[in-house]
Amino acid sequence: MKKQNIILLLCIVILLVVGEVFFGLFSSAWGIKMNYFTEYTNYLAEILPVILYIGVAGIIVMFKKDINISLLLLLALVIPFYFICFHVYMLSMRYLYFFMPIIIILFAYSVTFICDTLANAVTGGWKRKPQSGTEPLTAGEVKGSLRLKKCLSPALAVIIIGLSLPGAGFGFLPQSHHYLEWTAPQPDFKLAYSFINANLDEGDIIIDTWPAVGSFYLDQSPDFWLAFNIAGVDVQYCVGEGQSREIYTNISCIKEASELEEVVNTTQRGWLVIDRLASYKLSYATIDFIEEHLTYYEEGSSEIAAGTIKVYGWDNENTTSEDTNDIE
Repeated sequence: MKKQNIILLLCIVILLVVGEVFFGLFSSAWGIKMNYFTEYTNYLAEILPVILYIGVAGIIVMFKKDINISLLLLLALVIPFYFICFHVYMLSMRYLYFFMPIIIILFAYSVTFICDTLANAVTGGWKRKPQSGTEPLTAGEVKGSLRLKKCLSPALAVIIIGLSLPGAGFGFLPQSHHYLEWTAPQPDFKLAYSFINANLDEGDIIIDTWPAVGSFYLDQSPDFWLAFNIAGVDVQYCVGEGQSREIYTNISCIKEASELEEVVNTTQRGWLVIDRLASYKLSYATIDFIEEHLTYYEEGSSEIAAGTIKVYGWDNENTTSEDTNDIE
């Protein structure tokens, strides 16, 4: 039995085994229609310009070298890219990882082809002696030409790759801040939580949009999660009886503006931390209540384009219980 037939048979068996799961996921994805093609291609062109364009040219190089391998690589590139562009609900640059290895492989083929071509062009003129134009090279001259070609091709490859890396989004050394894609929030959590720690009194309530992160930085764990749909799809992050507990920290969920208002009005003092991503996904009623009824602390906030984080607080110390009951 030919190797291709064995592979085909193996694929059929695997599909039969996981068929229900596979086709269930496939049909779910097929029912979604998005268009993120421009966003993904622009991002790749921004962080990997040289690697991307040389990699695309590598498809042509591969077709000339081995059409079967080139078709396989092309399918491995096009199919996942098509699905993340047009059939995946969320826009997330991490999905590009599915086919980044294919782009790197195509880039490597292009670089190899370019370097071998240039090395041949440099050493090709030495195949005949320049004095006679017809007399072939001696054995020693042929060896010298081949030795030069073997050294020249890798050297050119190092130069091309070296010129490609500075403009690429790779990180080789530890840094305090890395460039992330524009959809990824990168707020200064340390600044916000340090400000709260410096001003925290015993009995203060803390409401956080990222309580798992707050648990690392804060002197006391957050008391409430200001709940929002992180993924943008039907995923439950509040679990337990009445879906009242945050899935990672088991603290109480605040899911409505009215619930937030009740917590603020029935507690003496507290803090609220909210970042840019959460502010986009929370309801207008919740955001309006925060901006209108809580105190904004600029010294604990950082308002940068992709890293905005804001600290708010409230203090009902001077509010009498009668006033509080009127508010309720």
